[in-house]
This record gives sequence, structure tokens and C-alpha cells, in this order.
Amino acid sequence: MIELESPCVHRIHTKKTDVPASYHTLGMTIELKRLLNRLELLHKTNLSNGTTSYVTFDDGWRDVLLIPEDFFYQLPSLQPVVFLTDEQFEERPRWMPLHTLYDWMEEKEYTLDQLSQLGIDRVKIKDWRVDEQHKFLMEHQLSIDERPEYLSHQDLETLRTRGWKIGSHGPEHSDLRTLPSERLRSMLEGSLSLLLDFGAESWLSWPEGRWDDEVAALAHEVGFTKQFGLKEEPRSGTSSLVEMRTLW
Repeated sequence: MIELESPCVHRIHTKKTDVPASYHTLGMTIELKRLLNRLELLHKTNLSNGTTSYVTFDDGWRDVLLIPEDFFYQLPSLQPVVFLTDEQFEERPRWMPLHTLYDWMEEKEYTLDQLSQLGIDRVKIKDWRVDEQHKFLMEHQLSIDERPEYLSHQDLETLRTRGWKIGSHGPEHSDLRTLPSERLRSMLEGSLSLLLDFGAESWLSWPEGRWDDEVAALAHEVGFTKQFGLKEEPRSGTSSLVEMRTLW
């Protein structure tokens, strides 16, 4: 069957205060009932058109467990997939840098508009390698004491019993196009090995939806059988190897 463009979700909330305000401002969280209603509508569209859709969840948040256990069983045209970075597969992962920033802002009651006054350029930070991002946050004494609410190994097993697929959100959450090709090849090989050892799918969701034809071809050579980008990210290639998703 022909697949429709797939939705991409980051955070899910039942009330606005469930997630930091930054996620609302950035359009990176969706209310649970609204999400379920939109998915039911997408399923009806699929049934009418004879199509299927991947429903993808980036960044490994435990919010996905808010979705009722049997929900996707009732909507067989939809395949849920969760994508995690290499570090998020570890038993005790660090906070992803921007997640640290957003939670720190919530604690200090800062808004995104105030970041420039604090000497913080969120967009610029996103362009750095992850270690550089962590270093910047440490230098500015931005930290969170609580453990991040990412999916645990037990959570992932629970999702698998519900028919969910698990894939990679990249070896690290940075702009992987900036890396030398052989360095990226080695990192992607490590990500693929981690997936296979975990019994997950050899699928890759490019961080921030950033990819080009060169890195897409490289990931395909390494052995990733599906790749996902984002329609909202203008800096991307044109390769048919990558399925373009829509942010919800």
C-alpha cells in the first residue's frame, strides 16, 4: 500500500503544566485527547484511501505511555514508532542538552524571549556537537537534578508488546551533516549495531530532521532500511530514501 505522510510527535500532555512552557511555545507538545482524535481521523482517511501511516515519536520521552495500551490495536493502518539516540538506550542516560535548557528555564521562570538577555542562543546551540552543547550548559551552570523522563528498557519492552517499533534518533542529537563522512559512517555503524543488539528496527530518524542526499546515501550503505526526515526542516535533501514526516 502507498503510505501517507507520517506525523511526528515530541511531547504529550494531559494538562498544560505537564511539560515546560518552552515546548508549548515551540509547538513541540500536543494534548493527549487532541492527539488521539487526530490519529483516529488519520486512520479513517487511510481506510478510505487504502493507505498506511507511521506515527513517530522522537526524543524518547515517556509521555508516549499516556496513549492507551490498546489504542493502536484498534487502528491497524497506523504503525507507532519511537526513536531514541544512542545514549537514550543506556540504563542511565544524561539529559539531552536542550531538554536541560527547557527544564532549567521552567525552574527559573525564564521564557524563550529572555534567552538572548542571558547570553544564550538556542538556535546556535542546536548547530553544535552534543559534547559542545553539554560544555556550554556546564559553563553557564545550567543543570537539572532529576533523572530525565526518558523511556527505560522496561518501558521499551512494554511498547513492543503493544506492537510498537523502536528505531534510532541518531548516534547523537546534533547536525550530523557537519561530520566528515568516514566519522559519520563509523558512528552510524555503532548506532545500527546497538539497534540490532537490542532487537530494534534498522530505522533512522535524522535529528531535527536535518539530512542531505550524501548522508542519506551513507546511512543506506551502512544498512539502515528506513530513514525519516521532517517537512518543516528546510535544510534537507531530495532523496527518495527518506520519508518526510509532518510535525504534530
